[in-house]
Amino acid sequence: MTNENWQLGVRVRNPLAPEWGLGEVTEVVPGGKLRVFFASAGERLLKDAPLVAATGGDLTQPLPRPRPQSTGAARTPAHQSIEAYRDVFVQQFPRGFADPLYLEKERSSKVAAIDLLGTSLSPAVLRPLVSDGDWDEIVKRALALIAKTNLVFPQEAKALRAGLESAEARERFGRTLLDLLLEEGPGLAPFERFCGLLADIGAAKWPLATYFPYLARPAEHMFLKPLATQRVAAACGVELNYRTAPNALTYTSLLKLAARLDEILADLGPRDRIDIQSFVGCVAK
Repeated sequence: MTNENWQLGVRVRNPLAPEWGLGEVTEVVPGGKLRVFFASAGERLLKDAPLVAATGGDLTQPLPRPRPQSTGAARTPAHQSIEAYRDVFVQQFPRGFADPLYLEKERSSKVAAIDLLGTSLSPAVLRPLVSDGDWDEIVKRALALIAKTNLVFPQEAKALRAGLESAEARERFGRTLLDLLLEEGPGLAPFERFCGLLADIGAAKWPLATYFPYLARPAEHMFLKPLATQRVAAACGVELNYRTAPNALTYTSLLKLAARLDEILADLGPRDRIDIQSFVGCVAK
């Protein structure tokens, strides 16, 4: 099985290193890599390893993990309670979402991206470009917006760029993006159409699917980075209904998770989902 086909949480073994013991897939990394935690070898980042699905024994029990040594710095637990994740955040940023270090390191680049979207890809700006059929300019601006933050992996941005090489794909992207930002259509119909476009051009990744609505309406929408979001959802007891391919069910569950985090983190002063997503990214990398 290729690395891209493994699912998070699957138990595996490495035939070339049986002494590592039972492993658990913790992240599918772009570029054909896997991050796997092995009971006797710790976390390993693997590429083209001949992993096999584990069989026999009780595969439902948590793998033993070493107790982290205290270094005085905030640590990021892989599987923790939401209270523990909250403690990690406060260790980094004692003043919560008003902490100057938080504003500098986490929020400022995303606010700059929101400002860029407002001047280059807001519906008011995008409509004339769509009317004129200036698909190249729309794609150029969208890629510039993606480059404004580190939320989308370079490989994912590269896949989007490659998928938009044809004139037909660029036109469909421009029209679908406008619908997405306008939210034209009932329910999550514009989001589902955008997901369909990404699938058709070989760029169906959650960061790309959620990036634009998240920046366009940060009071309502949420960005999804798969591994970190799944960890926090589990800590909150929220069923994320996660599927690798972007879809409406998972996204609806994501919005429920964001609403739950609004409540849990209220005393830290979150302004919008920019802060909520930043929390997720800081504590559950």
